[in-house]
Amino acid sequence: MPDFLEVLDSAFPEHTYGDTIRALREGVALGDDAVKSLPFLDTPVGKDFRGLMRRAGVMFRLHQLCIAGDLPFEAEFTPMPIGSWHWLEIRSGQCRGFLVRTADKDAFPEDTPNQQDKRHSNQIDLFDDPKVVQLPTAKLYTAWLCYGSTKNGALSHALWGLPSGQESETWLARKDALNAVRTVIVKPEDKKKPTLNPRDAMKFRDEIREALEQQKGDLDIGKEK
Repeated sequence: MPDFLEVLDSAFPEHTYGDTIRALREGVALGDDAVKSLPFLDTPVGKDFRGLMRRAGVMFRLHQLCIAGDLPFEAEFTPMPIGSWHWLEIRSGQCRGFLVRTADKDAFPEDTPNQQDKRHSNQIDLFDDPKVVQLPTAKLYTAWLCYGSTKNGALSHALWGLPSGQESETWLARKDALNAVRTVIVKPEDKKKPTLNPRDAMKFRDEIREALEQQKGDLDIGKEK
C-alpha cells in the first residue's frame, strides 16, 4: 500500500504553496475584472457566471505560472472526458492535478459538466493476482486542488487532496495549502487585494471574447447543417 501523503507531498510540495495561492487569488481577481470590464457580462445574467469566470481566471494564472517556471509543474489544457469542456491538467510526480471548486474545505466537488469527477485512477484494484508477474508501470493518481472564494473575492480555502475511488467521499491524503501559507510571516502588502497586471487582464479578457465567439461560430455551423 503506497504512502498517499508522501505521493501528494512529492508531487505538490509545500514550497510551491505560496505561488499556488498567488495563482488562485489573482485568478479570482481576473475573473471579477472580466465580469466588470466586458459589457455583456456586467449584467445580472452575466454575473450569474461569476464563478465560471473565476475558475477560468484561476486556470489561466496557474497555466501562466507553470509556463513561466514559477510553479515547477507541467500544465496543459485538455478536453474533458464528456462534452466539449476543457480543464487544466497539472502534472507532477505521480499525480495529475485538476482544479475543483468546493463549498467549503471539507466538501467534495459537485460532478457537473464543467467540473467532472475523474478519480477512478485512485481506485485500488482488488482483483490483482499476486501470482502474475507484471512489468512495473508508473501509477498515476488523480489529485484535486480544491478552492473556494467569498462574494467579495477573498480566498476561503485551498487544499491539495487525493480523493478515494469512485462513489466514496473520503480522502486518501489531504494538505491545507492556504493555512500552511498563513503560518508564514505575511507582509502587509500581501494582505491587500491582488494587483492585476494590465497585460494579464487584457489577455484574459481577449481569450474570453475569442472563446465565446468560437462557441457562437460552432453553434451557427450546427444550425446550418
